[in-house]
Amino acid sequence: MDQVDIHIELDEKIYEELNTEALVRDILKSLHQRLSEKIKDNIGLTMNRMLENYRSVPRSEGGKLNRVVDKRTK
Repeated sequence: MDQVDIHIELDEKIYEELNTEALVRDILKSLHQRLSEKIKDNIGLTMNRMLENYRSVPRSEGGKLNRVVDKRTK
């Protein structure tokens, strides 16, 4: 069975607006859960979600995100 990982890049404003590590941790935990529920409700699939730091998701040479990476063996 195929497995899908979603890398979600957080905006840098999240870090600027939150000034305590405990608050950031609580908000990220809540965000992670809400994203999971939204994905499940909208498309009916459970996926691995990974919250990533701002500008950490790889981009192509044109500056656009590499949206789909197929790592299945053929």
